[in-house]
Amino acid sequence: MYIEDYIAILPTLKIDKQDEKLIKSISLQIARNIGLTDRQFELIKSKLIIYKDLFPTDKIIDFHTNINRLKIPLRQIDRSKTIKIVTKEILDLFSVEEKLMIAIRFPYTNKMIKYINF
Repeated sequence: MYIEDYIAILPTLKIDKQDEKLIKSISLQIARNIGLTDRQFELIKSKLIIYKDLFPTDKIIDFHTNINRLKIPLRQIDRSKTIKIVTKEILDLFSVEEKLMIAIRFPYTNKMIKYINF
């Protein structure tokens, strides 16, 4: 078995309400054949260990080995953050004008977007 197999079983078990949304989201991601990130992988392993006793006994043979195995390789996330001043061509009705702009690159997080909007 692989960690993805345990994730597929988890929604059928009686888990805490606060974990249901997370597990459903991760299950959907895996169903779309999208790999876990390194952080998702560690989070899901910790959740599976919490719910280990709920799995059928035939599924927990080599449990700790299996939850470290992946069917789909981990996704690599670019977590770099950059701020640059760039020149961008803006199309006007009659001409093209070059303007200086600030280009911000960061991994998507609501917290970071709030800071930028502020």
